[in-house]
Amino acid sequence: MNKLVLSQGNYLKLASRLQIRKIGFYFLISLVLFYVPVSIADSNEQAIQKVFDQCWTFLSQMHKNIDGLDKAIAMLQQVAEKYPTNKDVYWKLSEVTFKRAEESIYNTKVEMNQKALAYAEKAAELNPNSPEAHYWIGTCAARIAELSGVFKALKLVKLAKKELEKCIELDSKHRFSILARAILAAIYTEAPWPLRDLEKAESYALEAVKMDPNLTLASVNLAKLYIVQKKFPLANAEIERCLAIKNPTYIWDSELYDWPKANILKKETFGKG
Repeated sequence: MNKLVLSQGNYLKLASRLQIRKIGFYFLISLVLFYVPVSIADSNEQAIQKVFDQCWTFLSQMHKNIDGLDKAIAMLQQVAEKYPTNKDVYWKLSEVTFKRAEESIYNTKVEMNQKALAYAEKAAELNPNSPEAHYWIGTCAARIAELSGVFKALKLVKLAKKELEKCIELDSKHRFSILARAILAAIYTEAPWPLRDLEKAESYALEAVKMDPNLTLASVNLAKLYIVQKKFPLANAEIERCLAIKNPTYIWDSELYDWPKANILKKETFGKG
């Protein structure tokens, strides 16, 4: 009978051991429950990133195969449907839709740019501090204004300026902030009074060229500004520099848009080319 009776000390030891085992059991269960969703989340992120990487490849090869953009749009739309709260998918959709619009027939350009603008606005809703989202809102607004006629779209021009400046404010060294400076230079060069400001245009263009000497968009916009300012020696030098860039930051934009524009400026202004 005495063998079945636990002393107070032994009882406390046994209780303590049982409590430790109980705590250990619940701790193990909590680890399993935590690990499973984290593992799933990591797997989802990897799958999403793989799609993003594929779409970037399509984008960077658009000067060789424009149809790749259609594939990129379809893939990104699938990501958006499956993961509607992803903070990057909508600005990427805006980007490829904008690029596709540039290579579409004229009658569809405004409509496609409006879609690109809507995607960028969605991206800004999900992440108000996204430089990418604000850049594409500004760029799409500027392009729609250009296609619609500036005088009919002054509100869009003002929106473009505001959003591009916001992009720079959020992260002044971000690659899209450098591009934003190049776009702002064009806006301040080409906008009608009272929005035109050639001093601001020059400031933005020079900053963009300094921050990224291989950005042909900034270079051709600076050359165009110099022509408007009648600084022809500087314009000629910048055109030649633009055309001589061997490793442009965005080769697809250089080949499709910036170098052809530079050659047009060269021929129209200096009778060369």
